[in-house]
Amino acid sequence: MIKCRLSTIMGERRLKVADVARGADLHRNVVTRYYKDAGIDMMSKEALNKLCTFLKLPLGDLIIWEPEFTKEDEQDIADARAALAEAGDDTSLEELKEELAL
Repeated sequence: MIKCRLSTIMGERRLKVADVARGADLHRNVVTRYYKDAGIDMMSKEALNKLCTFLKLPLGDLIIWEPEFTKEDEQDIADARAALAEAGDDTSLEELKEELAL
């Protein structure tokens, strides 16, 4: 799954949508769509370039890919976590997902 991390980045930098829209010279609605990571079926190269330029970060920090997990994967993870808990291992769910993604 492709994800836009604009909301996370803006939160870390304490930026508002209006700040980014002004600084990147983008319409507020465009920034809001990227911020919400919603309704972005096609990403504009121009908008991405302006966001990366304003935020001074590479595209790979703004747009990331994460594997999607099915219900079966989630059940497998839950089963593995239960087995580890019985064995006294405190491996987190996120660590299990990372291992399964390999």
